[in-house]
Formats: sequence, structure tokens, C-alpha cells
Amino acid sequence: MRVCVIGNSHVGMLIKSLAEVPQDDLTCLFFAASGVGPDAFVIDGNGVLTTGDPRICRQFGLFNMPTTVDLAACDLIVIVAMTATLFHVKPLLGEHLVYGWPGFQALAGAMENPCGSALPQPILSEAAFVAGLPAHIRISLACRFVVEIRKRLAVPILIVREPAPSEALFDHLGKHPFLRRIARSGDLLAAAVALAQAHKLAFAGVDGLQVLVQPDVTLTPQGLTARAYRTGAVRLNVRFAQPVTDMIHVNAGYGGLVWQQIRAAGAQLPSAIPLNSRNLPDPG
Repeated sequence: MRVCVIGNSHVGMLIKSLAEVPQDDLTCLFFAASGVGPDAFVIDGNGVLTTGDPRICRQFGLFNMPTTVDLAACDLIVIVAMTATLFHVKPLLGEHLVYGWPGFQALAGAMENPCGSALPQPILSEAAFVAGLPAHIRISLACRFVVEIRKRLAVPILIVREPAPSEALFDHLGKHPFLRRIARSGDLLAAAVALAQAHKLAFAGVDGLQVLVQPDVTLTPQGLTARAYRTGAVRLNVRFAQPVTDMIHVNAGYGGLVWQQIRAAGAQLPSAIPLNSRNLPDPG
């Protein structure tokens, strides 16, 4: 199977996994850049993906990645991260309570007490919360790649979302106070479910595409990534592990689980995919 993996620094988990456990039946081409990802690219009418951006080309040279990939010759395209994450829920969840969620329930319970105070934030329904998220997905680089690929090619596409933050965020109290707060309240898990629903909504019109979910075995009851998958976390330069303060990258063990998902999902996606640009999300 010939696979093109497009993404940002989170692609490192897949590269490191292949380095540790080679998979001889896979031919993998990586098109990944740190930061937002390879945001300067062109896909021509024949499905050839290329970049001439000097910054991206320098990175590709460092990591021995090609600057040109024939996507039409691939059996599967995997887009890693580059889409909305739990960090994107802060504008909504930082200023609102979601009706029925644990954070709301805790404060509503206080209101029933004569000594309780009024709710300090406006209330949103869960449906309204979910409806506010697809806009972040549609303007993402992942969505831009999906649209540009599907306009030209009928190759199956998988999206691998960024892992949930590590449970180790409780070890570093100076970082990510919002995420710690919603993890403690129970709202982080609810927000993660809502974000998964929003991705399904955003890509509902795209044939031959599947958004993968984070493997259950990697998650804590709070919806955080288990500490074991944070140890030895990597970015694109897989020779060096990330510092202990990095809460968002994961290791080769996590990458191996994602490769299992990629294989299983890739085998189930249809090979006959219609090209229909009318149903594609509008990246704005």
C-alpha cells in the first residue's frame, strides 16, 4: 500500500513508529512541516502535490522528505492534525456554560442551595456549542488539503486528529490552566465528544473520507492522553524526545496504534469515489 502522510509536527509519532517497527508492505511518503504544517502548496490537475516555499523546502531537506508527491499514484492519503483541537473550544467554553455538562451541573447544584449564587456565565445548549465548532474546522489547513485533493482526485482520505493533551498537564501548573479547569470539571471529555461530532458535520459531504478517533486505550477517564503515551514524545526530528513540559505530542507507541487504525480504516473505505466539488466544505 502506497500512503502519503500530510501534516505538521504530529506526523513524528508515525515516522518514529515505522523506524522502530518497519512495515514492509507500506510505502510511505511524508509531506510534513512543523508549526501549522506545509501551508504553501499546489496540487496540479494531475494530482501532483508540490511546494516551492523556501522555508518548507529547507525542512523537507532536513528530514529527507520529497517536495513533490504524485497523489494519484497513492492508495491512501492521511492528513495528520492541522485541524481544530481542544484549544479551539476556549472562546466558547471559556465564556459559557453548556447546559447539562458537568461544569453546569456543579454550579446549578449550588444555585439550589440558599447560600448559592447565580450562574456566573451565559448558558449554551450542547447543540449550539457543537454548531459553533465547524467554522474552526473549515478554515483549517487540513480542510484546505481535503478540498484541493477531492476536487481533483478520488483517492481515499483519512484524518488523524491531534491527540488530547497529556494527563501530565497536572504536573505543570504554569501551563494550560483552562485545560486543567475543564478536565477537573468533567467538561473536557464532553468537549472532546462535541469536537468529534463537529468534525463529522464539517466533512459530511466529502465522499471517501473518514475522521479517525483517538484510540480508547490511550485515554484517561477525564479524556486526557495517558501518561504512558507522553513518555518519549517526538516531533518531526524523531531523534530527540520532547521536553517534559510538552503536553500535546506523543510517542511511537501511540503512533503504532494509529497505524493500526489507518490500516483498518483504509481497507474499509470505498475504492470508487465520486468527484463532486459541490458537497465540499467551504474553507472561506
